[in-house]
Amino acid sequence: MAGGESKKSTRKKQQQQQQQQQQQRRSFTNARKLEVVAVAKKKGNRAAAREAGVVESMVRRWRLHEDKIKSMCPQLRANGRGMKCRWPDLERELVSWITAQRDAGRAASTIAIRLKAINVARERGLEGFGGNPSWCQRFMKRNNLVVRGRGKTAPGHKLPEDWQRKVRERVHTGIPCRNVVWSMSLNTSTGLPGKSKVSD
Repeated sequence: MAGGESKKSTRKKQQQQQQQQQQQRRSFTNARKLEVVAVAKKKGNRAAAREAGVVESMVRRWRLHEDKIKSMCPQLRANGRGMKCRWPDLERELVSWITAQRDAGRAASTIAIRLKAINVARERGLEGFGGNPSWCQRFMKRNNLVVRGRGKTAPGHKLPEDWQRKVRERVHTGIPCRNVVWSMSLNTSTGLPGKSKVSD
């Protein structure tokens, strides 16, 4: 009888260890970690761990590093995983701008995002911000944004009447010429550059 009970308890311990290992391998965004920390402050670490499906030690660790987690980009997952968000305020403003563009029925291409980011960085006096294509791809990944094609357009589609004025304005803002050349391909419905739009 005693041998049967010890086998059951050993099996139970192994199952608990496997469950803990599976829970520890999960990855959470910083925003989710802060939600779990808030629950832990109200209900306690164990209750928060149960609700989140993680071990209690992980909740304790998140509470211990709460200030550090708050200072990081909300969409970032693990510490040291990928490049950290260097300009979180700029990115928040860009996400709001993209959402407003989408809500107004306008397309926001990656080039338009980069141009907007360069302008915002200049207004805020952010040094070292280049707004290059690789930054844009990382920004989109961090904020769960994707590029979707607009579909086929008829050949010989006319550009908006004021396209030359828009190009001149971009040149006078000091935006690099390579971006202006790319922005010659304008979205005819909105006058924004690019052939694809960004959505989430």
